[in-house]
Amino acid sequence: MGKYYDDGICRYVLNDDGFYSVERCPRQQTEITVLGSINDIPVKAINNFAFNCKTLVKIVTIQEGVEELGGYAFNSCVSLERVVMPSTLRKIGENAFAACTALKTVVIPDGVQEIGENAFEMSDALEAIYVVEGSAAHEHFVKNAPHLADKLVFYKPIVDEYFDEAPIYEFEYVDAVDTEIQYIGHIKITKYLGSRETVRVPRMIGDKPVCEIGTLAFDGCATVKRIVLPDTLELLERDAFTG
Repeated sequence: MGKYYDDGICRYVLNDDGFYSVERCPRQQTEITVLGSINDIPVKAINNFAFNCKTLVKIVTIQEGVEELGGYAFNSCVSLERVVMPSTLRKIGENAFAACTALKTVVIPDGVQEIGENAFEMSDALEAIYVVEGSAAHEHFVKNAPHLADKLVFYKPIVDEYFDEAPIYEFEYVDAVDTEIQYIGHIKITKYLGSRETVRVPRMIGDKPVCEIGTLAFDGCATVKRIVLPDTLELLERDAFTG
């Protein structure tokens, strides 16, 4: 096995501790998935400056297993709109998401214990930072970044992925109207954005039932191993689970 691995998007390096990390992203991409393992060897970190100034990237999905985002990892990714962080994440380095001027929302996993200085500085489009109340991330923003504290939105951590519904921020969805479905006003899931292994699709979003899952809604969701569908579901479109 070589010291380096290239999946066509990221370049990974096998470190002396026996684990991989993302060394850099040599290409401009609009969507990036960071692997959680390579040939059963965990990918534990994204190195400093790995994606620095990748101006075209819009969506980043970091698979389960990654524990650390290095300093300036996504600094000045000015087109970045969405990043999905894994539950295994423990550290977000300094300036990791600084100057990500298109980033509007971000969800900090409950397990994050350390956030570096200026991690979200100059990301002026931020409207909501989801954290668990009382978590280390919550404490960080209150003590070290009080100018962002008014953007905090609290969510409850998921204790058991099988029995608890996936949170709504992990889905893209639309209000739908279909006269063939019992509920005239209902929700259609158009895309799953998360990285969990078990996904329990919610029964309700707001005051409307989830009745449809659209074409390619779970396309490319390589981490998903099990999907629990709600009893409100009436229409599953073709190729919803392709890939």
